[in-house]
Amino acid sequence: MALEIRSACYLNLAACYDKIADWANSLSACNKVLDSKPDNKKALFRRGKALLGLGRLMDAKTDLEKLQEQDGSDKAVLAALADLRKKQRIADQQDKAIFSKMFS
Repeated sequence: MALEIRSACYLNLAACYDKIADWANSLSACNKVLDSKPDNKKALFRRGKALLGLGRLMDAKTDLEKLQEQDGSDKAVLAALADLRKKQRIADQQDKAIFSKMFS
């Protein structure tokens, strides 16, 4: 019972941090839930969003793809993955521009 209440409180805290784009604290709150419940869908989703907000794209991809495997029709997960792919394309373009300057 206490673990359920603790998890709910941390998930609510993570949601509040998401609203104000405080990704580091959101990540911390999600990790506290996932320490005791590694397959908690809400915690994985919110951690994926936090990682995305922090620019840790590969880590975010891991969490979001794990969720997609569990439920491939979840619209929020699909939207987050689309956002991830968009940010990854932008990062790839920036890397390409940087490296092309280095070698030209």
